[in-house]
Amino acid sequence: MVTRVHSSAGRTTINGPTVTADDASADFFDAAAAGTLMLRWCSSCDGWAAPGTDWCPQCPGQELQWRAAAGTGELVTWAVAHNAPHPAFADDLPIVSAIVEVREGPWLNLRVIGSTSALSVGAAVEIGFAHPDEGASYPVAVLPSDGGAS
Repeated sequence: MVTRVHSSAGRTTINGPTVTADDASADFFDAAAAGTLMLRWCSSCDGWAAPGTDWCPQCPGQELQWRAAAGTGELVTWAVAHNAPHPAFADDLPIVSAIVEVREGPWLNLRVIGSTSALSVGAAVEIGFAHPDEGASYPVAVLPSDGGAS
């Protein structure tokens, strides 16, 4: 499936399988459709947690709420797949999947949009959003120095 990616660096298209939201992830994916990265925020200690977390990693708090994040981060590590892990990726090789530490602290596993030559530990990324014709919108990491091209 062809998906449009939007970021401040511009627009591009990527291919990939359909992403489906469930009841637990609906708020996250609804925000992604609106171009906002949502993370879990702890009202007990003012700490941040990754989506899908039901408890605070900094304290015993379980009163997590969705909060908008800044939408920036840096690469921690990545993997480059030269063989399609799913048939929908076949036209987009190589595929880069990375661990991105967002400004608020949590680490997210995101697809990277940009040139593999721009990959380096600590490289700044912007969170862009993939908006497929079918399925849920989702965040991607865009290497700004590449202008969002794939």
